[in-house]
Amino acid sequence: MIEAVANAVNTTDLDEALTIPCGSCVIVDHYQGEVVDLPNGLRVDGMLYFPPSSNLTIKTTHVFVIGMLKIDVPNSGNQITFSLYGEDNVLFNSDDYSDDLPTCTDGCNLGSKPIAIIGGRLEIQAYPPTCPGWEKLQGVILESEEDSKFSQKLIVSRESAECWGAGTELVLTSHTLYDGDRQVATVEDVDLINGIIYLSRKISRPLTFLEHGDFGVEVASLNRPVVFEAESHQDDELMGGHLIIFGTSTLQHLEGVEIRNFGQQGLLGRYPTHFHFCGDATGSVMKKNVVRQSNQRCFVIHQTDSVLIEDNVSFDTFGHCYFLEDGVEENNIFRGNLGLGVKNAKRLLSHLSGKTETDDQSSVFWISNPMNYFYGNIAAGGESAGFWFETNGAARYMNLGAFDNNQAHSSARFGFTTYPLIWKPESEAIINNLKVYRIQQRGLFLHNTRLLTFNGCVLADNLRSADILQGDDIIFRDSKIIGRSSSLAPFQRRVLSGIVLHATKSARFDYSGTILGTTLENVVFENWSEEASGHQNVEISFAKSHMYTVSFYAPHSFRNVTLDKDATGTIDVCLVESIGLDDIIIEIDSDPSGSFSPSFQPGFLVSPKFSDSDCIRHNECLFFCEGACLRTLRMLTSLSASEYEMVVTYSINDSELLRVNRATRDFVASEHYGPHEDGYHTVALPAGTFRFHFEDDTGAVVFPKYAIPVFEAAPKCGMFVDYDDVTVVLPDRANAGCSNLVTNGSFDTSITGWRWSGRQDMIWSSELKALDTNAIGRHPSQFLKANCLKAGDTYDFSMVLNVFNVNGENLAIDCWSNICMEIVVRLFFYERGSSSHYDVRVPSDIVESTKAGFDLNVSGTWNINNEQAQADKAQLILTPRRLGNSRFIIDDVQGVLA
Repeated sequence: MIEAVANAVNTTDLDEALTIPCGSCVIVDHYQGEVVDLPNGLRVDGMLYFPPSSNLTIKTTHVFVIGMLKIDVPNSGNQITFSLYGEDNVLFNSDDYSDDLPTCTDGCNLGSKPIAIIGGRLEIQAYPPTCPGWEKLQGVILESEEDSKFSQKLIVSRESAECWGAGTELVLTSHTLYDGDRQVATVEDVDLINGIIYLSRKISRPLTFLEHGDFGVEVASLNRPVVFEAESHQDDELMGGHLIIFGTSTLQHLEGVEIRNFGQQGLLGRYPTHFHFCGDATGSVMKKNVVRQSNQRCFVIHQTDSVLIEDNVSFDTFGHCYFLEDGVEENNIFRGNLGLGVKNAKRLLSHLSGKTETDDQSSVFWISNPMNYFYGNIAAGGESAGFWFETNGAARYMNLGAFDNNQAHSSARFGFTTYPLIWKPESEAIINNLKVYRIQQRGLFLHNTRLLTFNGCVLADNLRSADILQGDDIIFRDSKIIGRSSSLAPFQRRVLSGIVLHATKSARFDYSGTILGTTLENVVFENWSEEASGHQNVEISFAKSHMYTVSFYAPHSFRNVTLDKDATGTIDVCLVESIGLDDIIIEIDSDPSGSFSPSFQPGFLVSPKFSDSDCIRHNECLFFCEGACLRTLRMLTSLSASEYEMVVTYSINDSELLRVNRATRDFVASEHYGPHEDGYHTVALPAGTFRFHFEDDTGAVVFPKYAIPVFEAAPKCGMFVDYDDVTVVLPDRANAGCSNLVTNGSFDTSITGWRWSGRQDMIWSSELKALDTNAIGRHPSQFLKANCLKAGDTYDFSMVLNVFNVNGENLAIDCWSNICMEIVVRLFFYERGSSSHYDVRVPSDIVESTKAGFDLNVSGTWNINNEQAQADKAQLILTPRRLGNSRFIIDDVQGVLA
């Protein structure tokens, strides 16, 4: 390495790092495998160049690159190794450099064992451009016909055979459901002419591309001619080295490096590769590298845009692997990368990052911002997920850059998931040619999401192929759902599920009538029979969890869906019918295969209560109604209307169509929780005109506090019912009980009709008491009788009130100068799918209470104007103000007509 480095060999008394001065170029001339020890580090201010003849190991505590570190492809048999050691943190001081470098007070602490690029440049192209880093395994040669379970000979491409010579470590991804069934072996010899690799040991026969197409395993080389490695801390094996490109926008090129034992688990910013606050990094490349035995993540992009991450391999790593750190990173390209052996982290970074980190539920690709580009990547196994869209903040509504030709297999939980957070792009996110197979739990888990279109998707050998839990406008087009492929070895497992739909929308408060549920178009189900899979399976079913109300309002549609006619369980809704979901309708837009219609005609699959004499039983819990054109209507009602039955009659002759009970509530147990929740009476209507009224259990006509018709998305069939076709019959105002808008304001026998935000912070015992130590935000409320609102009427509101602190001391004196309980009426307006609301604050006074045991009386008057009288729904909200960590008791709440 010229004399500067040669003289440093075996030198131990250097006080500072060996420095390549600015303006100079040092060419390494070690080519016999020497070991150069630089105990105080290496700093490259100029250029340090490793030509192809280089062959050495540099042992040091740290490497700083302020200039350029350049490495060309080493000659055959040569290796360049940077081996880092030491446990002391290293500081970088930028005082002696230009203003372009990152600055830190008292120096930048770069931790122990760093390779840090600080304003400088990596120009490392250490792997021959014709050499693959990994590929699909082409084939195997069996030892004998009798011994078909093992092999010691692999068939690979000619390019791989030429590059993966004797001594190369290979990893074959798992051929089963379990990532742990991956296999590592060493190349013993190579037949270059025939592309045959001879291994040093027998391996279990893997699945190959020639036999099973894309279900075949991948094979990757784990070695590169340039190695970055690190010793672990003496008392902590999870503390290796790390590489950081630190606040540097200079173009970087990192290609063909094997990175071993990097990452420092539990320390923020200490990863095997890390673009850190580099801004626009257009032109920067990380390509054909291997990250193995990583202690924390793999390829990390942090507040950096437009990096190309291509043809890399990761193996045996902790935490999320290919990683977008803050959710603001955009326009990065992940192309042709392979990841496997991803393990859940033991230490999280939440206490350092200020965020909820999820590396203990690791994914191969962790996507916090969808505005990036993913092409031809393979998530080939791990302890949790393959591709995980976990978005926060503004990124929850970001559109997708691209997601084409990616695959996931052999993960324990999910292949592709948006669970548990929200990803709701503003425009359609098109996912092309995704293949997900051999996943132990869910192939796809689409939770609380929307506008995802899967084109050319293949799902196979998953416990659940696709689980859609409150997903809106989800489309599967030109896709194949395989229960059990020929590539899956025999094993014991539970009943398989294909597409698992949900009865409700994610946007349950959306009343636009434009949002669909799940659409299946040109989808084929294969190998779902008991004979093919060894179990009775279900191709299409419904989930029974996470229904705020047990009612159906997610319009699903099937067009040219071909079921496996040899399967016994084609579409199963009996499970959800058992919990009261009895109002399912699914539009069959086209059925040329006759999977649903015996006559191959369009129509609707419906729950029994919507069937008539023209419908044909499809299975125990569904009928097919040929030629029907149905549309779901939700009648929004107050929760207190649970005892009322909604009666639907034809307007033309008053004949009764059906009776509908209010949907029961699930998930949230308390009827009093959720101050803005509606109850639903849900019905599917054919074309026609209809009237709605309500009856109690005696048959008397009654009226809930409000009844608002809301249509879901229109079906694709021609003639369907709309808003002009429905009328809600209102009671005569004189008989509506309008003298007092408030019901049960004395709390004498119950708290029926009252609601609040918060679950267990209110108690009732002849009055309503707030127990929560922070009364702000705990608002008792109830819906008022909207039919009673009349322009020109005046209502006098009043209540008695006590206020006390957490120790029970009376705070009434604090309320004389500040009205500490505000009376608010929130008015809601609905018009053909649109909705709005605003608050009316009732001017209030406070005086001394005359009721024994209460100190205060709060009262106010509401004069209803013309606009307010048009409200479809009205809600009284008693709003604590300026109570801090106090509590209150209220009683005798009234809203009396003056």
